[in-house]
Amino acid sequence: MEGFSLFVQFLDGEYAFMLPVLFLLGLRLHSTPQVPQWSIFWILMIISMMIAFWKFGFHVMAFTNGILAAGISFYGLILYTKTNK
Repeated sequence: MEGFSLFVQFLDGEYAFMLPVLFLLGLRLHSTPQVPQWSIFWILMIISMMIAFWKFGFHVMAFTNGILAAGISFYGLILYTKTNK
């Protein structure tokens, strides 16, 4: 879990609300057999960027924090699914 806390410290606090939303969405996508596993990250990234741009405007900070939020939630999803296997 050391790597997880390292990623979270770079995320701006205003974007932290997206983490549980993206994590739960990732869990739902992971359990859906019609969704290929390789596409889950890209779906989370697109949704994260849409939320960041909608909520905070078209800024570089929104872009980078949207990518970080998608990456952190996907990393948490991988940790969760691998430990519950």
